[in-house]
Amino acid sequence: MSALTQSPVPTTSLILRSKTSSTSYTYTTSTLNETTSSSSPCSLFKYSTCGLFVAVKETSGTGEIAIVEVGEEGVKEEGKRVLEGTGKVQVADFSPKSTYFVTWERPIKEGPGNLKIFSTSTGELQTSFHMKNPAVPGVSWPAVEWSSDEKIALRIATNSVFIYRGDAGWSDSSNLLERVSVEGVKQFSVSPGSSYRFTTFTPETKGRPAKVAIYGYPNTKVAVTGKSFYQAEELTTAWSPNGEKCIVFTHTTVDTTGQSYYGSTSLHLLSADGSGEDYAIPLAKEGPVYDVKWCPNPLKPFFIVLSGSMPSQACLFNAKCEQLFLFGEAHRNIVSWSPHGRFVGLCGFGNLAGDFDMWDVNKRKKMGSNSTSAAVGYGWSPDSRQFMVSTTAPRMNVDNGVRIFKYNGAGPITKLDVDVLYEAEWRPAAEGVYPDRPQSPMKKGEVAPTIAEKPMVARYRPPGAGSKGASFAERLRLEREGKAESKKVDRTTALNAKYRPPVGGAGASKYSGGVVGAAPVGGAPVEKSKNAIKREKQKKKKLEEEKRLKEEQEAQKKLKAAVAPASAPADPGADKEKRIKKVKKLLKQIGELKGKGGGKLNEDQQKKVDGEAALVSELKELEL
Repeated sequence: MSALTQSPVPTTSLILRSKTSSTSYTYTTSTLNETTSSSSPCSLFKYSTCGLFVAVKETSGTGEIAIVEVGEEGVKEEGKRVLEGTGKVQVADFSPKSTYFVTWERPIKEGPGNLKIFSTSTGELQTSFHMKNPAVPGVSWPAVEWSSDEKIALRIATNSVFIYRGDAGWSDSSNLLERVSVEGVKQFSVSPGSSYRFTTFTPETKGRPAKVAIYGYPNTKVAVTGKSFYQAEELTTAWSPNGEKCIVFTHTTVDTTGQSYYGSTSLHLLSADGSGEDYAIPLAKEGPVYDVKWCPNPLKPFFIVLSGSMPSQACLFNAKCEQLFLFGEAHRNIVSWSPHGRFVGLCGFGNLAGDFDMWDVNKRKKMGSNSTSAAVGYGWSPDSRQFMVSTTAPRMNVDNGVRIFKYNGAGPITKLDVDVLYEAEWRPAAEGVYPDRPQSPMKKGEVAPTIAEKPMVARYRPPGAGSKGASFAERLRLEREGKAESKKVDRTTALNAKYRPPVGGAGASKYSGGVVGAAPVGGAPVEKSKNAIKREKQKKKKLEEEKRLKEEQEAQKKLKAAVAPASAPADPGADKEKRIKKVKKLLKQIGELKGKGGGKLNEDQQKKVDGEAALVSELKELEL
């Protein structure tokens, strides 16, 4: 077998897996040339990361997987290595350097392990393990992951993550290096780069918050960092290309607050390098998060987040979660970086209309826009010069095929219709095969591609809207087209938007030896049930009523003290002299009030004057 390094390929290749066959095409400037086709339909066609090998599972015959080499002319039938016992495999994947091939099939009672590891060079089975269905929500696939250099390999099991020697072969059970115990772990992810790091995720159960932690090998006794979350059923991890930062994207199927039909989401950046720089990512537009992707170039530690109710806002961040650039609002739900990280596509595919914009991130300028209907699959060619969009079954059973656009959105420059297309994928290429090229100069008279305007029709304006009033249909149109323009985010705004979570505090907790943020993210306010909210309202209402009654009682006491009859008999035990002095003082005040010369008295003053006779009588009795 040839070495696992790919020589420069002059043209890019595209594979289409259809109902009748699996066909390889060589793509030139503007045409697709068929190079080879399998003899029968395939249920699996998987490229290795470097693009040198492909695993094919034909539906005819034994249906076992065969690994073959891929040359410039297409698939090489000679040297085919058939993997025995793979006729029932449902999912499979290559290791990073294509040394191993991992398969999964449904488990059989008292049978061999259903998770198998094969050698790519010989096709021999190395080892097998037992694993339940990886399609269960929250369970990792691939269940075995290698580091970038394949020196270590990790496997998830019940309440554990096992670490093996990844390049020492699997026939010897002594290659187990360590077992990391994590109660309830359902997902894990190994970082790229030269350092050995991995995440573990435990979903929320029985009122306990979900937990995510980052560990480093060989020191796995203490987590490098971690965080607790409420409202986190599933987790998607996005590692930076150098493996120093990790974005954790939590989401649930149901939003208990009722703000979103599609569930709730949260986005946080954790530092795996031990710096402690963990952040809650400040969204440029509040609302659900649709996609988050790192730039694939390790020298450009940037990432893009698409968030907010439609039309969503795309924002470029640096590794410290500072906003750098706003791409503007539009109906987009997908971020697609070119392999070199120079260009990026912001797309509205799936359940959206199919519009997409192409940007040069280095220059912060839009290169062009276009639109395509019924978009299901998509992807950049390994040379970053073409962008492919496919319409595939079973999501779309009509108008299947592929359309290829230029890197700036111009096109489609190539179209290919297929009766029933299941999958379309570019052949990967090893790093360095294709150079990073900037935009080509536009020809004289050439203009940037734009989305074709829809035919103008007279808009209905309801009576009373006036000449300047916008109808409901017009408001919908304005919303669809987007409102905000792209702009650079100034430093002050970026720092103000940046959220730094509290450090320590009463809510700080620990697990697995690692410090977990100050308090579970998405805590009590989001987690309250309807009954709890109802009880809080009743309690608040009761406290307000008690406060109101207390204030009324205080007011009544003050009023009674002010208007009490001055003729009230003195207490038997009161000092007689003091009472005489007080009565004389009151009579003096009454005399002053009567001496106002007929001036108008208020209610309290009039009551005091009316009590003059009673005071005179009381004074005579006291002086006897």
